[in-house]
Amino acid sequence: MATTASESGRVTPFAPFRKRTYRLGKLARHARVLAARGRDAVAIWRGRVDPALRERIMLSVSQVNGCKYCCYVHTHWAQLEGASDEELARLDGLDPDSFDRDEWLAMSYAVSLAEGDFTHMGSELADEIERRSGSQRRDDVETIARVMTFANLMANTLDAFIGRLKGAPDPDGRVLDEVLISSVLLLTGPFSVIVLAAILRMSPIRFVREILQLQGSVSGQTS
Repeated sequence: MATTASESGRVTPFAPFRKRTYRLGKLARHARVLAARGRDAVAIWRGRVDPALRERIMLSVSQVNGCKYCCYVHTHWAQLEGASDEELARLDGLDPDSFDRDEWLAMSYAVSLAEGDFTHMGSELADEIERRSGSQRRDDVETIARVMTFANLMANTLDAFIGRLKGAPDPDGRVLDEVLISSVLLLTGPFSVIVLAAILRMSPIRFVREILQLQGSVSGQTS
């Protein structure tokens, strides 16, 4: 069993890896759907969906998918887009009384899609969103959830590869998938760092330092 040193100096087991990751086949299927929705995604990020709501949806989906990197980025991003600390604290519970009904529906629908791996597209939530806000809003929420899930699972797969190198592999993971996906992320990493740091209004050095601090937690908690 893989182990790690605790602060007390004792050697303790790694926690089992429990996050959702990609295999190449599933990644290809998700990528094809996103490619078909490219124009919609551009319109969403240009303001068709309120940026604050978009970020709340993305943070909720990140929490479902267990991606600490994306939770970090979108917590900061959501704050910049006008979400209060109190609203962010409620995201875990998704209390419908704490939000505007339409916002709560959008967030709950996105979470249900992520939890069900986009296999059950019809639901009462989807029907109610369509009745209240139209089919375009329903489809936009799905697109946001898909974009965030794609980013989450890519990052989680990199995490799984790092865990494997440290002796704590994902029991359901495959080396080839992890190597190829991690290679893509590492090759595009410098560009992503520059873009995300600019969006979050911090220096690339600070951004990298904080991401590395998050990555360091892989040894102690991979759930």
